[in-house]
Amino acid sequence: MDNVGTPILMPVDLVGEAQDMGFDVAKSCKVDLQRRINIVKDNSPTFRMDHSSNSNLNWAQNSSSSYRNGKRTTIEKDPSELIADFEDFCEVDLDLADATVYKHKLNIRNFLEWNDSLEDLSKQEVRNYLKERKENEAKATYSNRIKTLRRFFRDFLDEPQLIEGFKLTTPSQNNCNIPDKKDLQEFYKHISNEKYRAIFLFFALPLFSGTLIFWLS
Repeated sequence: MDNVGTPILMPVDLVGEAQDMGFDVAKSCKVDLQRRINIVKDNSPTFRMDHSSNSNLNWAQNSSSSYRNGKRTTIEKDPSELIADFEDFCEVDLDLADATVYKHKLNIRNFLEWNDSLEDLSKQEVRNYLKERKENEAKATYSNRIKTLRRFFRDFLDEPQLIEGFKLTTPSQNNCNIPDKKDLQEFYKHISNEKYRAIFLFFALPLFSGTLIFWLS
């Protein structure tokens, strides 16, 4: 049968946002539709039995190792399928907020762009990825990547050994010294302008027990 394109009506703003983010809208729709068809096929024994000999959907990268107990393993899926399935997992299974789901989706896409095959993935490869990010990103951003990888490997793929041991970074403490009464009094003595002295006293005096005489002495 010849491939015939079928127009699909979609919200203009949704298409525009997807294009702005670099998505191939037509390909994304095709991949997602194919993924959902395959989910139905995988969960329907009768369908699999009737169509096992002539299915042309490309679920496996290697036919000799793409199925375990008759079903294709998650870790062997195409990156786009994997991202879509992970997004569904975060949204449905974990019931995460939309913003959190979106953050995890972007982070895991970044990882899969760095390493597009999860077969035979080692902990050292994960470490190499995190090392690059740690050297070039803010601590909060780096910690968010680890949180995403925990969700992805430990919770979604059930491969906790790939992410175990990686610690979240601790934000730098603000080691500022808070001035005491003596410091503030000394600072007050060096204010020459009466207007600024009045402003200083207005904000400083409520912080300490004392009188105006104390400050002027």
